[in-house]
Amino acid sequence: MRQLIESVFNWTDEKTGIQQTSKVRSCQGLLAHIFGRLAATMLLFTLNP
Repeated sequence: MRQLIESVFNWTDEKTGIQQTSKVRSCQGLLAHIFGRLAATMLLFTLNP
């Protein structure tokens, strides 16, 4: 189970670059960045054959 979760997070970071938050300066900006990237991940995951 752990490997599955790690592979999902690695895929998410590879496709969306979710860990690139060095330019976020506020909590609201951080939340917008995270949820935007997660939404992009879900979209890619559903459209990826």
